[in-house]
Formats: sequence, C-alpha cells, structure tokens
Amino acid sequence: MGISKYAQKMIFSGVMKLKEGKLKLSKTRAIILPTPFIASFLEESYEENGEEIFDFMFNAGKNLAQDTVERIAKDNNMGKREFLSKTIDSANLLGIGKLEIVRVNFSSEVLEVSLSDSPLVEELGNSEISEDLDRPFSLFLKGAVHGIGQEIFDKEVDSEYISSEFMGDERTKVKVESI
Repeated sequence: MGISKYAQKMIFSGVMKLKEGKLKLSKTRAIILPTPFIASFLEESYEENGEEIFDFMFNAGKNLAQDTVERIAKDNNMGKREFLSKTIDSANLLGIGKLEIVRVNFSSEVLEVSLSDSPLVEELGNSEISEDLDRPFSLFLKGAVHGIGQEIFDKEVDSEYISSEFMGDERTKVKVESI
C-alpha cells in the first residue's frame, strides 16, 4: 500500500515531518503508540480514577480537536469542508480505524461521524474492564467530534452517541448539533 496523495501533501507541505527520532504533526511533536499500550493505560487509569476517566477522555478529545483546528485549518486558511475531509484522511492514515463523515450540514449545523474497525475498541473489548462498563469507552472520539463541531459551527454544540462499536454495534456514530 502506497502513501496517499494527502499524506504526501502533508509531508511535502511541512504539516507532517518525518525524520529519524522525530515525528511532527502541524508543528507539534507526536508519537505513535501500540494499541495494547494505549488500552493498558486506559484500563489502569479507569482502575485508579473510576468514572473520572470518562470526563478526562472527552475533554482530551475536545481540546485536541480545537488545537487541530487552530494549527491546521486556520494556519493554512482551509475552508470547513476541506478541513473536515483532511482531518478524516489524517485520522485514517494514523490507524484509528475507518473514520467517515456520515452527514454534515452547515445550514442546520449538524455533523455526524462514524468509526468502525477501531483497533482500540477491539483491544479494550478483549479486556476485563469491558465487562464492568455500561457505556462506551470511546469518549475521546465523542470529545473530538464535539470540539470540531464547536469550531466549524462557531457555536456551543450538543453531542450524543447514536451507536457504539464498544457496546456491540457495528460502528460508533457520534452526532453533534449546535444549541
């Protein structure tokens, strides 16, 4: 499998920089971690902090989304549609699963995103922690979609799960609407 045209553009434009010992995404140093490590970190965090981990995950996703809009969309004068498309491409390139825009309507200010085949959901689904949870563990995704919705609609938004791969559905769907 070759590098997508978008990945090439990210590398050649300087949005993504690769060199020995360093990976940068939009001028920010980044790392890529194995899924079992991330799952283990989340499990340990849940065991130590209980339900607070859900707020942390949501806020981390929301903050990352807002930072991404600032560093990528605004710094590169991207329109909203182009930014959404490139964000989805980037996330898929980084291996989070198959992320897709199900629906976006700028007039009614609605955004719906789906994620399937998530390696993290698969890893967490095989862990003991999944037996104790009665809600999705993918609040990071919900927070990220929430944050992107706030930024592209430039308003407060409400976000909700429509379905959750972690809870047994075919895919995770998150819907965001302006309030």
